[in-house]
Amino acid sequence: MRQYNTPNHNMTDDRGYRPQRFISFINRIQRPAEQPYPKEHHENSYDGALAGYTKQLAIATWVIAAAGILTFGAGVLTWLAIRGQLQEMQSTGRQTDELIASATKQAEAARKQTVAMERQLDVMEADQRAWISIVDVAVSGPITYEVSGARLNLTFFLKNVGRSPATRAWLDLISFPLYQGRDPGTEQASWCNGHENRVVPIGRTIFPSNDSFPWPITTNIPIDEIEKATQGTIKFIVPIVVGCFDYRLASGKTGQTPFIFQLRKPSGTIVPNERVLASDLQIVDWPLTAVSPR
Repeated sequence: MRQYNTPNHNMTDDRGYRPQRFISFINRIQRPAEQPYPKEHHENSYDGALAGYTKQLAIATWVIAAAGILTFGAGVLTWLAIRGQLQEMQSTGRQTDELIASATKQAEAARKQTVAMERQLDVMEADQRAWISIVDVAVSGPITYEVSGARLNLTFFLKNVGRSPATRAWLDLISFPLYQGRDPGTEQASWCNGHENRVVPIGRTIFPSNDSFPWPITTNIPIDEIEKATQGTIKFIVPIVVGCFDYRLASGKTGQTPFIFQLRKPSGTIVPNERVLASDLQIVDWPLTAVSPR
């Protein structure tokens, strides 16, 4: 006979037991949450948080203060360094000024010494150099006239009164009649100045001597110059001769002896196209312009 198992209602159902156990677990969790914390617990938590914040704030304040002190110290050190540099620069500037002043004084002293030495050398050179002197000028022939103008014959007598030979001696001159607007001094300067660096490829050597050295020369007064001088009421001429002797010194420098003079006829005037004998003429220095050898 088949037996049927009848359920026992007194036994505990596992499916009923498990929900009850879960509910009990939830109740145990919720109960502590629903119960308020004690007052002492709240005060302790607040005091702890406040103490933590205060400590952090104090630490931050000290850090900021330390950074400020370091920054201030760095600024002070930088200022002291800049001040030291400025003082050193000022000291160096004063030393530089003193050095410049000293160097300027030394340069000025050297310049004066150089000038003094140059003067001494000039004195020594002047004492030993050649000096060409015009002892005399003579009319060596009559005044004659040609198509181109009047012809003058002159002879210079030169003497080297120095202590060394004069080399490459050369004569430069020009002759013209005296009239308004033609100044002998200006003509002489324009004719002879600026010859210091001129090199004469030829010339004569004049040695120191007590004897004079003759130098004959012929010069012409252009016909157009004669016409300018006689185009007004004046119908005579006063021949003017200007020029210079240039020569080389032993030092390589240039010496020069300038001159200005006029031809006169004591017994009358010099009329154009009229022959005048040499014996009737004389040389007269031009009194209005003084020229000196150099």
